[in-house]
Amino acid sequence: MVDLQKILLVEDNPGDAELINEMLVSEHTEFDIQRVDRLSSAVSILQRTEFDAVLLDLGLPDSSGIDTVKTIQTHFPNIPIVVITGTDDSKMGTEAVKNGAQDYIVKGLISGFHIIRVLQYAIQRKRADVEIRKSEQFLRSSLDGLAAHIAIIDENGKIITVNKPWEIFAEENGLSENVQWNKKNYLTVCDKAAENGDVDAKNFANGIRAILNKKLNSFEMVYPCHSPDIERWFLGRATPFPDESLSYVILVHENISKSVTAEEKLRQVQKMEAIGNLAGGVAHDFNNILTSILGFTELSFRSVKNDPTLADNLKEVLTAGKRAKELVNQILTFARKSDERLQPIQVDIILKEAIKFLRSSIPTTIDFNAQIESNSHIMGDNTQIHQIIMNLCTNASHAMEKEGGILDITLKDINIVSQSLSSKLGLPLGDYINMIISDTGTGISPRNISQIFEPYFTTKKKGEGTGMGLAVVYGIVESYGGKIIVESNLDQGTSFKIYFPIIKKYITPEKHNTISWPKGTEQILIIDDEPSIIKWHGRLLEKLGYSVVGKTDSHDALAVFKNMPDAFDLVITDMTMPHMTGRELATEIFKLRSDLPIILCTGFSKNIKESEVSEIGIKALLKKPISGECLATTTRRVLDECKRR
Repeated sequence: MVDLQKILLVEDNPGDAELINEMLVSEHTEFDIQRVDRLSSAVSILQRTEFDAVLLDLGLPDSSGIDTVKTIQTHFPNIPIVVITGTDDSKMGTEAVKNGAQDYIVKGLISGFHIIRVLQYAIQRKRADVEIRKSEQFLRSSLDGLAAHIAIIDENGKIITVNKPWEIFAEENGLSENVQWNKKNYLTVCDKAAENGDVDAKNFANGIRAILNKKLNSFEMVYPCHSPDIERWFLGRATPFPDESLSYVILVHENISKSVTAEEKLRQVQKMEAIGNLAGGVAHDFNNILTSILGFTELSFRSVKNDPTLADNLKEVLTAGKRAKELVNQILTFARKSDERLQPIQVDIILKEAIKFLRSSIPTTIDFNAQIESNSHIMGDNTQIHQIIMNLCTNASHAMEKEGGILDITLKDINIVSQSLSSKLGLPLGDYINMIISDTGTGISPRNISQIFEPYFTTKKKGEGTGMGLAVVYGIVESYGGKIIVESNLDQGTSFKIYFPIIKKYITPEKHNTISWPKGTEQILIIDDEPSIIKWHGRLLEKLGYSVVGKTDSHDALAVFKNMPDAFDLVITDMTMPHMTGRELATEIFKLRSDLPIILCTGFSKNIKESEVSEIGIKALLKKPISGECLATTTRRVLDECKRR
């Protein structure tokens, strides 16, 4: 059984209605016809019942003309409408079609067959239109759901359509006027940008033209998109429309910032690895030099008796040498090659030293205000605390370099006794050192403040910052069990507040008296490829009563030892030497005398640690530059420990 197609006949003239009904019946059609005589009745029944088509008279008691069509079309857009007109207003039928009707028939000029054909055609075409519209909606939804920006342009460069991400991007970047596809031309927009020096826009437009001229099958390029706060990277693609009969080009702009950032991070990691390797080499060579400088200066200082001016000069040399030693440690810490252990330290001493250095390096347009009211101790590392201070103060000076300003540094003790304050800061109740570094500079954008401690994040121009400084600061503070908080307002300045847990009842250890360095009479073999270090070690130990044999080549030293293995009570050897390392030399010596104490010295080596040297039998590991006191006391301690066994 064939389903009847339901037709709603809207006709107020009973005679005309009867005539139409008879014509349809005479043709034996499968139509189920229902009739109403008013527009309001038609709307009411269409809301309740589904119909396949509407035969609509334009002259009704409650409506007439095109408004009648518009009413049905507005409320029921998926129902096909066939308009009925009189012989004297056929133009009205044409106007009705322009406003949404599928077709029209003229009273008195039609047959039953004609009505059937018009109705069936209207139903089929409307169904096809609905399917096409659904397909278009599906395609539109699919395009809008993509992250990429997609547009279609015609052979003249005019934008036919774009997806939602394209619209949003254009609006966010102030380009909405330039991409109104009803008014603007994409190629024209690119050409205008090219006139202003945008080489990427020019190249992309040339690629599109080459596709339109059949000179290229496709085109793509990577280019940056600059905005006030961030630089993004896009991959632009242009491909011809799949239908060769249509001269359209599909444009796709894809945000590839994450992949570019990942590549940048990888390059940054590789750069840091290279810096680390360089730092290790610099540390080794520089510490060898410092060992000689500090060693001979200490020897001279101990020999000065009646010349206070010379003593003061030598004291300054020692101070400068120790600062150079700290500088090497800072390089190693930054390069993540320092294995410094946390120990009790006094922050105010480090802060005062840092301020002395900062005053000479920061522009005079920036005023210093330092208020140091704490002398408490924390568990930390001198170099890392110095690094925190230098990093934050340098950033503050950069924020004030154009207009100048004030750099405030405060150090004080606070006691967190309030549970609410403890929860707010995320710190346990107790005593803390509070370090505050504030500036009156440009401030930090609200959109960036949550990211400033992230590795590699920086708002500085390329080449002016690595994005690692604040990340390192944050990591150090957190590792100490502390907390760092930032407060900032644009054009009003920034304040970093750091909290370090205070050590209870810490007593500063007494310094060794340099006059009473321990002495001895034992025979010592010293090996180092730096002649000046051999000379310094020899002079110092001989002054303390020891007998010394020095060698600058590990092979020569091993040959001497093999000739008289029982002649030596101690071996002091450098780690990094040509031909044979200190560890390899120690292994060969232990084959001849396993009981012989050996001290290993290193300017820097990532391949040796204290735990490792003790496993192979080495009694001590000294890191250059070595002070005279350290060399003297370690030598005596190692010899005495071996005698007690």
